[in-house]
Amino acid sequence: MKAITIPYAYILRNIVESELLLDFDILFVYDELEAKRIIKNSKLNYQGLILPLKSIPSFSLGAVLFKFLSIGIQEILSTRSYFLKKKFNRVTKYNVIINFLAKKLFLAYENSSIFQKFIDNLCFNSAKVKEQIKKNKVSKIYVTCHHFRHEYYYIAACQQRNMEIQGIIYSWDVITTKGNYLKNIPKLNVWGSVSTRELNDLHRGKLNRSFSVKEIGMLQNSKNYPSAKIERDFLYTASLKRLFKNEETFINNLCNAAKKNNFKLAIRVHPQEDDLERFSTVMRRHRDVKFFITGKKSVKSLDQVEIENDFFKKYMHQISSSRVIIGVASTTALDAIKRDKPYIFIGFDNVNKFEDGKIKSFYEYEHYKKLIDLTESEIIESYQQLENSMIKMSEIDNFQYSKQVKQSYGL
Repeated sequence: MKAITIPYAYILRNIVESELLLDFDILFVYDELEAKRIIKNSKLNYQGLILPLKSIPSFSLGAVLFKFLSIGIQEILSTRSYFLKKKFNRVTKYNVIINFLAKKLFLAYENSSIFQKFIDNLCFNSAKVKEQIKKNKVSKIYVTCHHFRHEYYYIAACQQRNMEIQGIIYSWDVITTKGNYLKNIPKLNVWGSVSTRELNDLHRGKLNRSFSVKEIGMLQNSKNYPSAKIERDFLYTASLKRLFKNEETFINNLCNAAKKNNFKLAIRVHPQEDDLERFSTVMRRHRDVKFFITGKKSVKSLDQVEIENDFFKKYMHQISSSRVIIGVASTTALDAIKRDKPYIFIGFDNVNKFEDGKIKSFYEYEHYKKLIDLTESEIIESYQQLENSMIKMSEIDNFQYSKQVKQSYGL
């Protein structure tokens, strides 16, 4: 039986949308009811088992050791998330000691098979997981989320049974932001050549690992969403508050620019955004601008708010029905490229325009830097430049990206 672990909804939606779901006999999922709902809405005739991903105590020796090992591998690989944490957190002697010990622990875990087995038996040994794998006759497993500790209980259990284990890198930026698996997974599946190059250049040498890489294409690249009639000139896909703290001001000025030039604009609120109240003022100021919100009630039920329950179906339609997409270092750039939509890359946030680690620096990381180079795009650094770019982009017809761009990202 071929199984896959799916720790949270984003991965399941990707697997469903790509129809990769049908390749698996068993899904180990974070939430059985939500998983069944998502699969039912997809209309795919999935006949496999949907089973719970066994929960592991948050306060345990395994959780503590996983945290240390994660710090250690990110210290070695200099991942983006770890870099930002180090840069913006206050450095103390305590932090330095913790980082040093974490790095030493990971190197011992990485380089000694005896020590690795000892840690696995001590920390990633779950009778419930072993019984689940044995009972359901799992013979091959795919793990999808290398920064979730639950995965390692399944990896350790499957290694003890000498089963084939493969990894699926579920997003284009995870390698940059989170690094690699704590354990060497001999077969990795990625979106495209950019991810392959990251693994080879950034990880293979630093970790001295031997693994093969297969390019399987963009996971949420569904074939079921045809082109749509243009409904608006611009769609801005909002970021998260922790990444773009002054975004309300930016959206307000973007709306002003659209109104000044008679452009039709819509705003797509990030599906993981919890603080919807921060958009209420700009919503009232610009009632002609529609806001798309995923699976949540609007703050004040304003007329221009449209609530979505079918994340991907609505999202793909919004991309296809917009002339130009605007975003901040987002995966939406790939969806736009797939559908040959011009994309405007925002590189300032009103507060920290050029401070290292803020908005503009996002484009310096490997996965995005290559995209900017291949598409020969400019990064917008002022409102005037933004307005000029909007005017320029609105005049372009029959826009197309090159095959090289699409193939590099598995599009």
